[in-house]
Amino acid sequence: MKDLLGEFIERQEAMANEIENRFKEYFRAAVVPPVGASGPAPGGNGVVAIEIASPGCSADDVLARIRLLPRGPGLYVIMTTCDIPGRDVCTFAVRDSDVKAIYRGHSSNVGDRIMSHLTNTAYMAMCDAIPSKKPWGGFIKIAEGVGDGGIDITSVPYTTGKWTVVVFPMEGSSEPLRRLAEEGFSLAFGTPVRSIKEPKNRRGKRSKIPSASPTGM
Repeated sequence: MKDLLGEFIERQEAMANEIENRFKEYFRAAVVPPVGASGPAPGGNGVVAIEIASPGCSADDVLARIRLLPRGPGLYVIMTTCDIPGRDVCTFAVRDSDVKAIYRGHSSNVGDRIMSHLTNTAYMAMCDAIPSKKPWGGFIKIAEGVGDGGIDITSVPYTTGKWTVVVFPMEGSSEPLRRLAEEGFSLAFGTPVRSIKEPKNRRGKRSKIPSASPTGM
Protein backbone atom coordinates (compact mmCIF):
# COMPACT_ATOMS: atom_id res chain seq x y z
CA MET A 1 0.00 0.00 0.00
CA LYS A 2 2.82 2.44 0.85
CA ASP A 3 4.32 2.14 -2.63
CA LEU A 4 0.91 2.49 -4.27
CA LEU A 5 0.09 5.63 -2.26
CA GLY A 6 3.49 7.07 -3.13
CA GLU A 7 2.79 6.52 -6.82
CA PHE A 8 -0.66 8.13 -6.61
CA ILE A 9 0.69 11.12 -4.68
CA GLU A 10 3.39 11.61 -7.29
CA ARG A 11 0.84 11.47 -10.11
CA GLN A 12 -1.45 13.85 -8.28
CA GLU A 13 1.37 16.33 -7.80
CA ALA A 14 2.33 16.13 -11.46
CA MET A 15 -1.28 16.69 -12.53
CA ALA A 16 -1.64 19.65 -10.17
CA ASN A 17 1.52 21.22 -11.58
CA GLU A 18 0.22 20.74 -15.11
CA ILE A 19 -3.12 22.37 -14.24
CA GLU A 20 -1.39 25.34 -12.60
CA ASN A 21 0.79 25.83 -15.68
CA ARG A 22 -2.23 25.61 -17.97
CA PHE A 23 -3.92 28.29 -15.90
CA LYS A 24 -0.74 30.39 -16.10
CA GLU A 25 -0.84 30.20 -19.90
CA TYR A 26 -4.55 31.02 -19.92
CA PHE A 27 -4.19 34.12 -17.72
CA ARG A 28 -1.23 35.43 -19.71
CA ALA A 29 -3.22 35.16 -22.94
CA ALA A 30 -6.60 36.26 -21.54
CA VAL A 31 -8.25 39.32 -23.07
CA VAL A 32 -9.39 41.66 -20.32
CA PRO A 33 -11.97 44.16 -21.63
CA PRO A 34 -11.74 47.90 -20.98
CA VAL A 35 -12.93 48.78 -17.52
CA GLY A 36 -16.62 49.73 -17.39
CA ALA A 37 -18.45 51.61 -14.64
CA SER A 38 -21.97 50.62 -15.66
CA GLY A 39 -21.62 46.92 -16.33
CA PRO A 40 -19.49 44.26 -18.01
CA ALA A 41 -17.79 45.49 -21.17
CA PRO A 42 -17.96 43.31 -24.30
CA GLY A 43 -15.00 41.57 -25.89
CA GLY A 44 -13.43 39.94 -22.87
CA ASN A 45 -14.23 36.31 -23.67
CA GLY A 46 -16.28 36.06 -20.48
CA VAL A 47 -13.91 38.19 -18.39
CA VAL A 48 -15.55 41.08 -16.52
CA ALA A 49 -13.83 44.32 -15.48
CA ILE A 50 -15.86 46.87 -13.53
CA GLU A 51 -14.80 50.07 -11.80
CA ILE A 52 -16.75 49.85 -8.57
CA ALA A 53 -15.55 53.07 -6.95
CA SER A 54 -13.86 56.35 -7.80
CA PRO A 55 -13.46 59.68 -5.97
CA GLY A 56 -16.89 61.21 -5.43
CA CYS A 57 -18.86 57.96 -5.64
CA SER A 58 -21.58 57.57 -3.05
CA ALA A 59 -21.94 54.43 -0.95
CA ASP A 60 -25.14 53.59 -2.85
CA ASP A 61 -23.28 53.90 -6.17
CA VAL A 62 -20.56 51.53 -4.98
CA LEU A 63 -23.05 48.90 -3.80
CA ALA A 64 -24.96 49.21 -7.08
CA ARG A 65 -21.77 48.58 -9.07
CA ILE A 66 -20.83 45.61 -6.90
CA ARG A 67 -24.24 44.12 -7.72
CA LEU A 68 -23.19 44.13 -11.40
CA LEU A 69 -20.47 41.58 -10.67
CA PRO A 70 -21.10 37.89 -11.46
CA ARG A 71 -22.80 36.06 -8.60
CA GLY A 72 -21.40 32.65 -9.51
CA PRO A 73 -18.00 31.01 -8.95
CA GLY A 74 -14.82 32.52 -10.26
CA LEU A 75 -11.40 34.00 -9.67
CA TYR A 76 -11.32 37.74 -8.95
CA VAL A 77 -8.64 40.43 -8.80
CA ILE A 78 -9.04 43.58 -6.68
CA MET A 79 -7.20 46.58 -8.13
CA THR A 80 -6.77 50.17 -6.99
CA THR A 81 -4.90 53.43 -7.53
CA CYS A 82 -4.59 53.92 -3.77
CA ASP A 83 -1.03 53.97 -2.50
CA ILE A 84 -0.82 50.48 -1.01
CA PRO A 85 2.76 49.50 -0.10
CA GLY A 86 4.01 46.71 -2.37
CA ARG A 87 1.27 47.15 -4.96
CA ASP A 88 3.80 46.85 -7.81
CA VAL A 89 4.80 43.25 -7.01
CA CYS A 90 2.00 41.90 -9.25
CA THR A 91 2.32 42.79 -12.94
CA PHE A 92 -1.31 42.07 -13.92
CA ALA A 93 -2.79 45.11 -15.71
CA VAL A 94 -5.91 46.19 -17.56
CA ARG A 95 -5.99 48.34 -20.69
CA ASP A 96 -6.16 52.13 -20.38
CA SER A 97 -6.18 52.06 -16.59
CA ASP A 98 -3.61 52.88 -13.91
CA VAL A 99 -5.04 50.56 -11.23
CA LYS A 100 -2.71 48.00 -9.65
CA ALA A 101 -3.60 44.51 -8.44
CA ILE A 102 -3.42 44.18 -4.65
CA TYR A 103 -5.49 41.01 -4.04
CA ARG A 104 -6.53 37.91 -5.90
CA GLY A 105 -8.93 35.31 -4.60
CA HIS A 106 -11.67 32.91 -5.54
CA SER A 107 -15.22 32.29 -4.43
CA SER A 108 -18.38 30.36 -5.17
CA ASN A 109 -20.16 33.75 -5.23
CA VAL A 110 -17.82 36.48 -6.46
CA GLY A 111 -20.20 39.44 -6.07
CA ASP A 112 -21.01 38.55 -2.47
CA ARG A 113 -17.33 37.99 -1.68
CA ILE A 114 -16.28 41.36 -3.11
CA MET A 115 -18.92 43.07 -0.98
CA SER A 116 -17.48 41.33 2.07
CA HIS A 117 -13.97 42.55 1.28
CA LEU A 118 -14.57 46.13 0.18
CA THR A 119 -17.84 47.26 1.84
CA ASN A 120 -17.40 45.18 4.95
CA THR A 121 -19.63 47.21 7.27
CA ALA A 122 -22.58 47.03 4.88
CA TYR A 123 -21.90 43.33 4.30
CA MET A 124 -21.87 42.46 8.01
CA ALA A 125 -25.06 44.49 8.53
CA MET A 126 -26.71 42.52 5.72
CA CYS A 127 -25.66 39.23 7.34
CA ASP A 128 -26.99 40.40 10.72
CA ALA A 129 -30.33 41.18 9.10
CA ILE A 130 -30.56 37.69 7.55
CA PRO A 131 -30.13 35.12 10.35
CA SER A 132 -29.73 32.26 7.87
CA LYS A 133 -26.82 33.96 6.10
CA LYS A 134 -23.44 32.88 7.43
CA PRO A 135 -20.85 35.60 6.76
CA TRP A 136 -17.61 34.96 4.95
CA GLY A 137 -14.37 35.21 6.92
CA GLY A 138 -10.81 36.00 5.95
CA PHE A 139 -11.36 39.47 4.50
CA ILE A 140 -8.74 41.60 2.78
CA LYS A 141 -6.26 43.27 5.14
CA ILE A 142 -4.57 46.45 3.99
CA ALA A 143 -2.56 46.85 7.22
CA GLU A 144 -1.10 44.08 9.32
CA GLY A 145 -2.66 43.53 12.72
CA VAL A 146 -5.28 41.65 14.66
CA GLY A 147 -8.80 41.10 13.44
CA ASP A 148 -10.40 39.47 10.46
CA GLY A 149 -9.84 42.36 8.05
CA GLY A 150 -12.29 43.88 5.63
CA ILE A 151 -12.38 47.54 4.57
CA ASP A 152 -14.91 50.17 3.50
CA ILE A 153 -13.78 51.81 0.27
CA THR A 154 -16.50 54.43 0.75
CA SER A 155 -14.61 55.78 3.78
CA VAL A 156 -11.32 57.65 4.22
CA PRO A 157 -8.54 56.86 3.33
CA TYR A 158 -9.84 54.66 0.50
CA THR A 159 -12.05 57.31 -1.17
CA THR A 160 -9.07 59.03 -2.78
CA GLY A 161 -8.52 56.32 -5.38
CA LYS A 162 -10.25 54.22 -8.00
CA TRP A 163 -11.22 50.60 -7.27
CA THR A 164 -11.67 48.02 -10.00
CA VAL A 165 -12.56 44.34 -9.87
CA VAL A 166 -11.69 41.89 -12.66
CA VAL A 167 -13.54 38.57 -12.64
CA PHE A 168 -12.68 35.37 -14.49
CA PRO A 169 -15.91 33.33 -14.29
CA MET A 170 -15.43 29.62 -13.50
CA GLU A 171 -18.92 28.16 -13.81
CA GLY A 172 -19.09 24.57 -12.56
CA SER A 173 -15.68 24.72 -10.85
CA SER A 174 -14.79 23.18 -7.50
CA GLU A 175 -12.90 24.93 -4.72
CA PRO A 176 -9.72 22.86 -5.29
CA LEU A 177 -9.72 23.84 -8.97
CA ARG A 178 -10.12 27.52 -8.13
CA ARG A 179 -7.18 27.25 -5.74
CA LEU A 180 -5.08 25.91 -8.60
CA ALA A 181 -6.29 28.83 -10.71
CA GLU A 182 -5.03 31.19 -8.00
CA GLU A 183 -1.63 29.54 -8.18
CA GLY A 184 -1.64 29.78 -11.97
CA PHE A 185 -2.42 33.50 -11.74
CA SER A 186 0.49 33.99 -9.34
CA LEU A 187 2.81 32.08 -11.66
CA ALA A 188 1.77 34.37 -14.51
CA PHE A 189 1.97 37.75 -12.77
CA GLY A 190 3.21 37.34 -9.18
CA THR A 191 1.01 37.26 -6.08
CA PRO A 192 -0.72 40.58 -5.30
CA VAL A 193 0.65 42.05 -2.09
CA ARG A 194 -2.44 41.72 0.14
CA SER A 195 -3.49 38.26 -1.03
CA ILE A 196 -3.88 35.48 1.49
CA LYS A 197 -0.75 33.36 1.33
CA GLU A 198 -1.30 29.62 0.94
CA PRO A 199 0.81 27.36 3.18
CA LYS A 200 3.76 25.73 1.44
CA ASN A 201 2.45 22.22 2.23
CA ARG A 202 -1.03 22.88 0.79
CA ARG A 203 -0.57 20.19 -1.86
CA GLY A 204 -0.29 17.51 0.76
CA LYS A 205 -3.93 18.17 1.63
CA ARG A 206 -5.35 17.64 -1.86
CA SER A 207 -7.93 14.88 -1.94
CA LYS A 208 -8.53 14.83 -5.67
CA ILE A 209 -7.73 16.52 -8.94
CA PRO A 210 -10.76 18.70 -9.77
CA SER A 211 -12.44 19.27 -13.10
CA ALA A 212 -13.94 22.21 -15.02
CA SER A 213 -12.23 25.42 -16.09
CA PRO A 214 -12.78 29.16 -16.53
CA THR A 215 -15.38 30.25 -19.05
CA GLY A 216 -13.69 30.64 -22.40
CA MET A 217 -10.55 28.69 -21.50
